[in-house]
Amino acid sequence: MIKALEPIQFKNIGFKNRIVRSATMDPLGNHDGTISEAQYNLYETLANNNIGLIIGGQIFVTPVGRVGLAENAMCDDRYIDCHKKMVDIVHKAGTKIVAQISHCGAASMSINGNPPVAPSPIPYAGSSIVPRELTIPQIDVIIQQFIDAAERCKKIGYDGIQVHCAHQYLLSEFVNPVYNKRNDEYGGSIENRFKITEKIIIGIVKELGDKYPVFLKINSNIEENDEDYYKDLVYVAQKCKEMGVEAIEYSGYNFTPLGRKGLHNYYMERVSAVRKEVDIPAVLVGGIRNFKDIDEIIGSGIEMVSLSRPFICEPDLVTRLISGQEETQCTSCSKCFYLYKKEGRRCIFHEKK
Repeated sequence: MIKALEPIQFKNIGFKNRIVRSATMDPLGNHDGTISEAQYNLYETLANNNIGLIIGGQIFVTPVGRVGLAENAMCDDRYIDCHKKMVDIVHKAGTKIVAQISHCGAASMSINGNPPVAPSPIPYAGSSIVPRELTIPQIDVIIQQFIDAAERCKKIGYDGIQVHCAHQYLLSEFVNPVYNKRNDEYGGSIENRFKITEKIIIGIVKELGDKYPVFLKINSNIEENDEDYYKDLVYVAQKCKEMGVEAIEYSGYNFTPLGRKGLHNYYMERVSAVRKEVDIPAVLVGGIRNFKDIDEIIGSGIEMVSLSRPFICEPDLVTRLISGQEETQCTSCSKCFYLYKKEGRRCIFHEKK
């Protein structure tokens, strides 16, 4: 049997295979934060094509942390019904779905002329907008907003939640010393830099119980002093194990240039090393193109594999691979980041509308 298609059981949740659709924000959401018909159709296609777990595109826990108008919301009870419809569509196909809750920090939209917020007044990569440094009371509010959003997700029927601590968004900015220059209880050591995420997870487990699956997504590398960051990753993995986190999904800050180079499995070596040090299930995203890549990852001790851009290109990719297609058409060109707005299509291999 193909390793990718083997079922797997974690502590509180099991999956029909080891393939995950990594959280991928699409450009299809309604600007009022609700889920559109086009999104329902997209998730129905994904769910019906042999994916073990779908992690929904990031959803904002507060409008202050919204990255764009197409992002879906989880900041108020009025969004429960549209998410319930999405979950029902995915479950009808026999697939699990986890909600990714997020605050985009310095990458967030400016509201009413106010710049976004962040751990320190350091712009998001590629931006010239200097964010406002969060105060301790403001951090406390954000922690509660994450917990409230998780409560809604459980009420809706999501099979779990994933706390987004990757890709230089707010929680990732706290963890990363390149973006976190604070000298209070949330800055300095990894114990302090991870504290906001730790408080969020502890609060979620307290409110939702230790049987409701909680996942974490985090970068496996950073821009500076990356060797020291490896020790931080081990600490985070150990802390997550203590808190009862179901699994950690590992990405990286530089997936775009690595993908354009045509590399495969580009974070596997580091994540496999962390997985060997700490006994908590790992999910790896980055440069995975075929069943051979997946076999290599699983053989390294990593439990599941996660794909994003390949599923933008081919939502039915796993079905195609099962039917004999050798690998995804996706070349990791990353034009999907802007192509829809420019041409009305999400991938260079899709027909123009």
